[in-house]
Amino acid sequence: MAKVSSRYDSRFVEYLKSIGGKWDPQSRTWTVPESRIAEVQAKAKELGIRDFKVMHEATSQPAEGTIRMRLSRDGRFVLISVNLIASQMT
Repeated sequence: MAKVSSRYDSRFVEYLKSIGGKWDPQSRTWTVPESRIAEVQAKAKELGIRDFKVMHEATSQPAEGTIRMRLSRDGRFVLISVNLIASQMT
């Protein structure tokens, strides 16, 4: 999903609603499917909307893995081993 912001234009709002856009009052942006961004940009240009912004959201999953802790042989230190699996953010 991506977030879209611009000045209010009733024609643009109706268009965003028609493609499944959802209004987020906290961030004052529209959330639209990432696959429709090029189409949304073309519509904004067609309507003459100048202050149009697109913010792409991270779509990766949280990192997963294990963290192990053990005492050193002499008992003075804690040894930590971290093994993470993470996906690349696009």
